[in-house]
Amino acid sequence: MDGARCKLWQYNSLHRSIVLGLGNTVSDSARSWTPSDLPGLRLWYKFNQGLENESGAFPANTEEIEVWRDQSGNANDATATTDDVTYNGTEKCPFFLTVQAKFLFQKLVLGECSIFLRLKFQTGQNIDSGDIFADSATTNDFIKIQNNSSGSEEVRWKVNGSNKKFAPTEAFVVNEKYNLCFDRSAGGVLSAFMTSRADSTALNPMEKVSAADSAITNTFTTNTLFGGNDMFFYEMLVFTENLHSTDRNKLNEYLNSEN
Repeated sequence: MDGARCKLWQYNSLHRSIVLGLGNTVSDSARSWTPSDLPGLRLWYKFNQGLENESGAFPANTEEIEVWRDQSGNANDATATTDDVTYNGTEKCPFFLTVQAKFLFQKLVLGECSIFLRLKFQTGQNIDSGDIFADSATTNDFIKIQNNSSGSEEVRWKVNGSNKKFAPTEAFVVNEKYNLCFDRSAGGVLSAFMTSRADSTALNPMEKVSAADSAITNTFTTNTLFGGNDMFFYEMLVFTENLHSTDRNKLNEYLNSEN
């Protein structure tokens, strides 16, 4: 092939690749969507991945878990501090037996953020579960599910001593998987969402039951993942951006499809 014809062939090939989306764009577009495609992913503990026993191997059924590796790419691995976190081979996820069972990870200081949790309770009396996501050094920062003074369930998000309480969109029951989402806007306004068992494709906003419109200026500090009490914990993701509703629902569908 002479020089002129070679240059023409190269030009046509390049033009065809751009028009048809060939080359690297093919692999990008064909790749399955994951939460890594969302902005600001900071922490990701994923069910059935990154779990290790004390020997560094994937744990067997009912075996103690020592480490839960971060899948976000930020290497913020979580380490168990008690013997009460084990691997459940049926659920394919960590099982937290007591309220003391927990993982510690490198401290996060969050302003604007989105936090996703996927969990399931095993026994009804323990749905009033204590902390789920907290700071080990203080009682001023936590997320928890508990009963309020009237006996109804509420979800509490405490940020540097300032409390926001949310009413679940439906009562929590045993043996049901829930996705919970906690969002904080750039202006400090807190919101909470959860799946409905009747409509697991969409996250439904929880109604605020205290300080409905006020913003919190302080940061949310956390370094501890609890499993409540008698709880299966499938997944946790933390983003340093407040996700758009479209992205929240897409992530919700992804979690539902995973396990």
